[in-house]
Amino acid sequence: MLEVRNLSKSYGDKAVIHRLSFSVPDHRIVAVIGPNGAGKSTLFQVLAGILPPDSGEVLANGTALQPNRATAVGFMPEKTYLPPFFSPWETLQYLNQILQIRQSIQQLQFHAEQFRIDGFLHAKNSTLSQGMMRRVSLAIAFLSNPSLLILDEPTNGMDIEGVLFFKETVLAAKARGATLLISSHILDFLSTIADDVLLLGNHHGQIAPLSPSQGLEAVYTAQYVQSEELHGT
Repeated sequence: MLEVRNLSKSYGDKAVIHRLSFSVPDHRIVAVIGPNGAGKSTLFQVLAGILPPDSGEVLANGTALQPNRATAVGFMPEKTYLPPFFSPWETLQYLNQILQIRQSIQQLQFHAEQFRIDGFLHAKNSTLSQGMMRRVSLAIAFLSNPSLLILDEPTNGMDIEGVLFFKETVLAAKARGATLLISSHILDFLSTIADDVLLLGNHHGQIAPLSPSQGLEAVYTAQYVQSEELHGT
């Protein structure tokens, strides 16, 4: 189970996340939604250990996650960065070594095949299309077979085949017991894979099951658009 307790993060005088608390059991996919500036990317970077929180804690199965969470948490950022003079293969090998994941060459090759990047495995990252780069970024997030996956706008730049592969991949991760937090502007797609929804912004920490008959567009409209209209903003 993932537990977030009284998490706060500010930039100067601006509180982006304020005393945020929620919990997510294993085998769940959580859609994280909110208007621009609600703190989605900041929350994801804190959960991944990239940004330190000002206060609060993040626990997995009752144990506080260490600041360096690279092997415990799989993170796919919104903006992909791959070393331009590396190939995807060199990138995987480097991360496998530096993070001490300890996969064999054969396991890395199988991982590349699983994530369908073997067709351009030895091309320079600088020559890859946006969709190819996103596929490599997804493979990196899953490299250590983590129990917690944080995926920020993962389908950006993906073609239809990539989106369908992504859906297959995250559902398989859920089936093996992983907890996944995913943000996406494509709310219709996110509705097809999410079990729960976490509302950020004016509804910090509100998490609820997503009914099969209730899409995320309706949730977003009810919680944010109609709320703004009621308050005259």
